[in-house]
Amino acid sequence: MSDTTASASPGDPAGRVAADSTARVVAVETGVVRLKVRGRTLRASYGGALLAAIAQDAEAAPRVGDRVQVRRWADGCSTVERVVVRAVPDGPS
Repeated sequence: MSDTTASASPGDPAGRVAADSTARVVAVETGVVRLKVRGRTLRASYGGALLAAIAQDAEAAPRVGDRVQVRRWADGCSTVERVVVRAVPDGPS
């Protein structure tokens, strides 16, 4: 993840959040995903906008192989904000 920070919203108690970056989904668990970012594995929960999208359409949930936008928060937590590029499924077997 980048060490650069950007100002957070006025209501954010941490005051600052790390810049967003993209990552590859390597595993999906209930409510969280494991991501590969610059050679490191990271565990992240779903951000609010992604949860809302999943509530409207379950297919919006991240899958293994997807590229996602991830936000690293100042307190060390990470959230997946959206799917950037959907992994192409294998053809019929």
